[in-house]
Amino acid sequence: MRFVRIAIVVAAVAMLGVACGGDGDGGDGGSTDSITMVDNEFQPSSFTAASTTLTVTNDGQALHSFTLPDGDIDQDVQPGEDASIDLSGLDAGTYDITCKYHPEMTGSATIS
Repeated sequence: MRFVRIAIVVAAVAMLGVACGGDGDGGDGGSTDSITMVDNEFQPSSFTAASTTLTVTNDGQALHSFTLPDGDIDQDVQPGEDASIDLSGLDAGTYDITCKYHPEMTGSATIS
């Protein structure tokens, strides 16, 4: 009986690890050419730009912006639409990203 309990606990922990594990990069910090704005958050919230053009998609129901205050980028994105952001003029470094309409929406973009 004790073996069965241990097996159940091990199986439950393994399933929880798979459910929370995602694609292995933790959902943040990976290299990407696109991000999504939904439910007042950027997904992923932290990323490294894989190229000089970033596609920003608004999967939410509210107007959002992709704003880099220190990078002179401020692009509104209507619900259900996407926008291409030109990152080629940015110096290498890490930039804060925000939504000017929802101050709780924050993140960071690394340009290499």
